[in-house]
Amino acid sequence: MIFEKAGINDLTHLVELRTDYLLEDYGSIPDEKLTAIKHNLPEYFRKHLDKDLFVFVCRDEEHIVSCCFSISRKSLLIRHSLTERQERY
Repeated sequence: MIFEKAGINDLTHLVELRTDYLLEDYGSIPDEKLTAIKHNLPEYFRKHLDKDLFVFVCRDEEHIVSCCFSISRKSLLIRHSLTERQERY
């Protein structure tokens, strides 16, 4: 087993793992919402991965078997504060 940070090349697997988690957690998600989630997650990951979203994966050879998502609130707060200031001026 190898533990490492996920990268851009892992987007497809990360979307699958995230949607699997949501389905397990919520039980069921309407098809239209699940389709929207699957459509929007890759772009979200591209914008946030290694900036304010850090994903660590466990690989068994080339397969990701587990992951951990960590969101940095500090980065989110700083970005929100800057956006808020720009909107005021």
